[in-house]
Amino acid sequence: MPHNRSSLIAALALLATVTACTPKSPIAPHAEAPQPTAQAAAAVKAAPAPKPQTEHKKPDYRYSPFVLRMPGHETFEVISFKDVGVRGVARDNKLYKMVAEGLARELASSKLRWRAQVAYDKSVTDPNNHFACGFKSLYIDFWRSSGPDRWGYSLWSGCDSSDNFAWKEIKLSPDASKAELNALIKPLAHDIAETLHSAHAKSCFTKVC
Repeated sequence: MPHNRSSLIAALALLATVTACTPKSPIAPHAEAPQPTAQAAAAVKAAPAPKPQTEHKKPDYRYSPFVLRMPGHETFEVISFKDVGVRGVARDNKLYKMVAEGLARELASSKLRWRAQVAYDKSVTDPNNHFACGFKSLYIDFWRSSGPDRWGYSLWSGCDSSDNFAWKEIKLSPDASKAELNALIKPLAHDIAETLHSAHAKSCFTKVC
């Protein structure tokens, strides 16, 4: 009997030891979500809405569908045009046709005596089809500026920067805006023809010769 009692006491002591060493699982208290302050709520309400993405602005240039063709010419077989900022004149096919026709007349009457035929080619209005880098091709950028009123142009024998062999602006008379379109274009065409004659005389159609 004493032996059984001793065994019982030892068993109870062991159980108490195991119970004391077993860690208790912590029970997290219920956490309430923090409520925004009145100042934070007002800031959120006052925040501007994101601006919608805008489309990229289209470039301000147009390729003319009218070109000058000179098959078999020793220097250039085609002359093409790009309007890079004409101001004060309707930018349409009438303008582009008159620029091409005006230059054709000036080339024929100048010392160059170049005979050029005006042709309509809608495909060249696509930049991927343009003659800028073509063989024996003259490429003309033209524009019109104000303050004072003037025409501007640049001449290219290719599409590299070294091929830009002329850049000029011509001051127009104060009453130029009242002139007929044909008369308004004449100073531009005449000056281009004179510049081409000078380049041809020096056999220089690049920036540095």
